[in-house]
Parts: sequence; structure tokens; C-alpha cells
Amino acid sequence: MKPLKLKELIILMKIEFQINGHPIEIDENPKKKLSEFLRQNNYFSVKTGCNKGKCGSCTILFNETPMVSCLIPLAEVADAKITTLENFMKTEDYTDIEKAFKQKGINFCGYCNAGKILMAYSLIKNKPLIELKEINEQMSFFTCNCVDLESLSQGIFLAAAIRRKRLKDKKDAK
Repeated sequence: MKPLKLKELIILMKIEFQINGHPIEIDENPKKKLSEFLRQNNYFSVKTGCNKGKCGSCTILFNETPMVSCLIPLAEVADAKITTLENFMKTEDYTDIEKAFKQKGINFCGYCNAGKILMAYSLIKNKPLIELKEINEQMSFFTCNCVDLESLSQGIFLAAAIRRKRLKDKKDAK
């Protein structure tokens, strides 16, 4: 039997967190990237892109904040709440965004969906009266060319208005 070299030794760590509202406990390499783990476990909205945190194709909500999962080692997800696009698509907030994008004729290629949709959600949730200029600034880092920045910003601006109206109507109904 060949002796193990130190660099071949992989230490596993018990990590507990939530994925899409479900508690999970894993024994994994703490250095493994969250994006790799999610893809291996059939969360296919998380795409493998640049693996440098620049393209946004692996975006998830990490404790309600959009983050690129290719930069997050599993050691950092302990006790976190991870939401993928698959689960977010079941929410009223997603419906608001989807409705606005359809009205504006915005179609994504599929590669960039998670980044653009989850970032749009964060923008309109955290600043309901966001201005077009702010949206342009926040969304300008996306490298996918399936939709131009101006159209995307207009869609997000409309989504914010739709969300405000839905929340107001819900409040008024009480």
C-alpha cells in the first residue's frame, strides 16, 4: 500500500445549514466551494461560470443577501440560510419580477438568471423607491449579453413598482 502524502489528506468537517428552508448536515471538505456542492446536489440554477465571482451565474441568497457561491467555501456556510433560484421562483417576489420582465419583453439566456433575478430582488427589497441610475450602477457588472443594461434596469424599475403595489394592496386588505 502506498503511503498518503500530506497534501492528499482531505479533512472533512461537519457543517449544518439550510438550503431552501430545509436543514442539512453534511460531512465535507470545508474548502470545497458552495457552488460545486450545490451543483453536485442538483441545484442547477447555480451555474458554473468564471469561478472568480465576476459573472454572477452562481448567485444564491446567503442569509437573504445575493452572493456568488463560487467564492464561498463550505466552512463559511455553517448556520447560514441558503436560497437558490429554484426556491425563490416559488415566491410572490419572483412573480413580481417575472411579470415586469415579461411586460418589458426581457428574456434571459438561462445562464445568467440567478444573478440578475436575485440581485433585482435584493435591490427592490432593500430600496423600494430605487432610481434607474442606481439600478444601472448595481447591475453593470453582469457580463452576459442576453439583455442590455437599459432594458434590464427598466424591468427592475417596473418590478419595484409592481412589488410596492402588491405590498400596499396586501396591507390595505388587512
